[in-house]
Amino acid sequence: MPAAGRRDWEQFHNLRTLSTSIALEAAELMEDTQWASDSDLPAIATEHLEAIAEEIADVAILLTYLAHDLNVEMEEVVRRKLLKMFHPASAGMRTSAMWRRRGVWRRSGIGCDRLGSRS
Repeated sequence: MPAAGRRDWEQFHNLRTLSTSIALEAAELMEDTQWASDSDLPAIATEHLEAIAEEIADVAILLTYLAHDLNVEMEEVVRRKLLKMFHPASAGMRTSAMWRRRGVWRRSGIGCDRLGSRS
């Protein structure tokens, strides 16, 4: 990974250090909202968007390093996980019609067409 290589950080990359760093960076996402009421969240998101975006980037970068170091194909494992989470058969639901009636597909924003294909 180019950025890590330039600073010689790869020497510190292992499952423990990267997973710990991911957890710490994810915790930083919660700092501004920890004691906020739900009604304050939209304003906080707007006011702190730049800082929130940077923390999201930190988590994404560290996840990318970890996936690279462990030879995990990120796109593929995310796709498989989403299929497992939202596929009616894997969730113990009897039919996809039950899921449609409950509005799961609409609420999740994920449809079969998006999960089953690679773009």
